[in-house]
Amino acid sequence: MGLDMYLVVEKRNDFDDVYHEEIAYWRKANHIHRWFVENVQHEQDDCKMYPVTREQLEQLLHVCSETLNDPSTSHYTLPALAGPFFGETSYDEWYYQDVSYTAQVCKTILALFNFKSDARLLYYSWW
Repeated sequence: MGLDMYLVVEKRNDFDDVYHEEIAYWRKANHIHRWFVENVQHEQDDCKMYPVTREQLEQLLHVCSETLNDPSTSHYTLPALAGPFFGETSYDEWYYQDVSYTAQVCKTILALFNFKSDARLLYYSWW
């Protein structure tokens, strides 16, 4: 058990069936999860799917870049979140690997995803 987090694209096939395609996955990156809960999920940590906008993704990229450029700000920019099965809350190499991965995910999605299409970008977590 543990905190699993996903960014998925919600699409429809030719028969108008909805399906989800995973485009990013995190495991126990509680600081990234906290950001999504506070900035996308309106403080509702309920394991439901929430749409993510271009502006929110740009904001997350900015926060990740700020954190990587000045690690002394980590406690303020991307604070850890303690919780059941949420993993470590220390600001160690794993923390910064998750931040770096998240920045790369944001850059890739912002460059390739068409936010004006019928497809939706969604975040959800499970533990």
